[in-house]
Amino acid sequence: EQGARVTVTYKDSKKESQELITEYPNCRSLALDLTQSDSIRQARIHLSDFFGPPQIVINNASLFFQKPVAGVSESDWDLLHSTNVKGHFFSFKDFYPISQRG
Repeated sequence: EQGARVTVTYKDSKKESQELITEYPNCRSLALDLTQSDSIRQARIHLSDFFGPPQIVINNASLFFQKPVAGVSESDWDLLHSTNVKGHFFSFKDFYPISQRG
């Protein structure tokens, strides 16, 4: 509200992110798949070109399953790990160097 330019990323919740940008004019919405490092890199390039180097990056995306452990498949586990671990690591790897220059 005080001049911050914010980008809300989403994978499956486009409608909710669109509602935020309607409410907050300095807010942008951008599709992002944390399980794909190329998607993270493309988001960084897009955001840097649009806003300049980010000063703050908050990554609070996560995935969890509401089912018993016995019901979690290997593909479920791989998706959870890709989102909650790999996605956070590659976000940090891509965004940290440019945030230090900004």
